Amino acid sequence: MASLTMAFGMCEEEVAADLSCWSLYVSERIYTTDWEILRGISLRDSFRFGGSLWRNRQRVGAGPQADLFHQSRHVEQLDVFVSHTWASGGWSKWLSLLMQSGCNCALSGWLLGNVAAAAMSYADLLPLPLRLSPNTEAFSEVCALGPWSMILGFLGTALGFLLSPYLPRCKSDMCFIDAACVSQSNEALMTRGIRGIGGFLRVSKELRIVWTDLYLSRLWCVFELATFKKINPDGTVVMAPIFLETTVVLFYISNLCAASVQMVLRAGGSTRVLFALPIISLPFLVLVHRLRRSFVQKHKLFSQFQQFELDSARCVSDSDCEFIYATIDQLYGSKEAFVSYVRGSLREELLGPMTRSVLPETYALLIMSPVINLHVDFVVALWKQGAPFTVVLLYVVALLVIGVFLVVRIAINVMILLCDRFSKPAHGHSVVVDYLQTFLIFIAFLLYLFLGSGLLLQAFGTNRWELVPGLFIGFALMYIAVNWLQRKSDARRLKKTSETSTSD
Repeated sequence: MASLTMAFGMCEEEVAADLSCWSLYVSERIYTTDWEILRGISLRDSFRFGGSLWRNRQRVGAGPQADLFHQSRHVEQLDVFVSHTWASGGWSKWLSLLMQSGCNCALSGWLLGNVAAAAMSYADLLPLPLRLSPNTEAFSEVCALGPWSMILGFLGTALGFLLSPYLPRCKSDMCFIDAACVSQSNEALMTRGIRGIGGFLRVSKELRIVWTDLYLSRLWCVFELATFKKINPDGTVVMAPIFLETTVVLFYISNLCAASVQMVLRAGGSTRVLFALPIISLPFLVLVHRLRRSFVQKHKLFSQFQQFELDSARCVSDSDCEFIYATIDQLYGSKEAFVSYVRGSLREELLGPMTRSVLPETYALLIMSPVINLHVDFVVALWKQGAPFTVVLLYVVALLVIGVFLVVRIAINVMILLCDRFSKPAHGHSVVVDYLQTFLIFIAFLLYLFLGSGLLLQAFGTNRWELVPGLFIGFALMYIAVNWLQRKSDARRLKKTSETSTSD
């Protein structure tokens, strides 16, 4: 077989002319790893320098391409094979992978920022220039207030993400990224590396699909997916659609803006928090509209697997097309069998986990962190002013624990559920209907927040501990119900597309 490879390097046409030789060559490329050129790069290292590695290869000159190749090194095994298409923008993929990899670092930075802010505020190491009216019958003194948990919590989160590529690693994250692991400046090495991708997939523990709406339209992406599932059955396939991280960023920015507005209003002497709720919630009006657009991408993901056609996938090189088609024929028996596999069991395997989780818990905590920062500042103000322990404890239990981890979390999930269900305009492409749907979803979100916040503020304002257990149970049941509805909706959509695919 080595002679076939050498023959291919000298003259591809001579090898391809003989069908049996071509079949043997394809088998060699799939099942044999070219150890001499197997290279990897730490996934975190790929995020450094503003994600320069993830910029579109077509916009990067020959010199920078060579530099990217030298960032990788020879390896014997890969933890992750990153499968993506360069037809999609690099910035969004960099952000998505950075958040997946660095979320725990960001949350650690957020926690450290909060602890530092609370400790320094209480010890008078930071000024407290603002004033807070507690809005409770049990304690009426105006409290000195500082925005330091909001500021340091945000800075800790941002620094956690930005520094995560440079921090020590707890486990190996050696990955294959074509721009760094396949020479882009040496044509012979490039050809050898591209045709050796099957062997690289064979020694990869995980195939991570960075999904964009162009993914299944690229034949090499289809090849990577097809090959990995057959030659590496013990490997893990992870679907990582970038719209998820886009959703998280939109929620985080909206909560940050809303918490900042609430801080300004409360520091300005406003005691009618509920009446200020429409102003506080205005950032979410923009969020709803953008979120609906993100869920259009999610629906497209479901439909692309359902309607997958191999002939629609494109590749620049005709010889690459022949190689990929030959590989699929050899692994699956025929192109038709592979198409059926993608539409059926593969689709259910990859998309099924998306129906069982509304939002990863780390992302949910990240989204809620600006609101938690706000309440930490309020708790420090109450405690420092000498509020009774029962008042501080009631604030923590009612407004921080129940208010954030149940009421706000339910609000997030309700918005996700409604934006998912009504992502497209009810009547075609009507702009008026489109914006009306956004406004109605926002109103539903606002009414829920008004009701939930009102009940909690009433319990805190009247110092009524007896209301807390009932509120906790009620909101906990609501949280379970909303999560169930979301999973049911996704499962129904997956089943519907499955039935449609079967009937076709």
